[in-house]
Amino acid sequence: MKSIIESSVYLVIMALICIISLDFIFINKSICKGQELQQYIKDTITPSHDIDNLTYHKINNLAMQYNSSIDLEYFDTVNNYDYYNVTIMYPVKSGIFNIEKMCSFSSIVSVIKETG
Repeated sequence: MKSIIESSVYLVIMALICIISLDFIFINKSICKGQELQQYIKDTITPSHDIDNLTYHKINNLAMQYNSSIDLEYFDTVNNYDYYNVTIMYPVKSGIFNIEKMCSFSSIVSVIKETG
């Protein structure tokens, strides 16, 4: 009888460890999705492209698919480049630990200055 109780306790402990590990996997997945979004936006806004309505809508639609938001604001002009501050807010959630946090990523991107 003692071995059955010990085995049951060990199985319950292993099940809890597995559930906690799965939660950490889901947390890591949401962080990776946020980093994927960051990289996509940095690649989309390149110095050779202007930030027009099409580019803004493209990155904004993708952010909505990730339950994220993007704030794009003019920062400065130097020589032939306009600089923009890009802030991306993406969610990180955990069911077991009851974590719901919005992580943010800020970056400055440069684009060729519009002439005219």
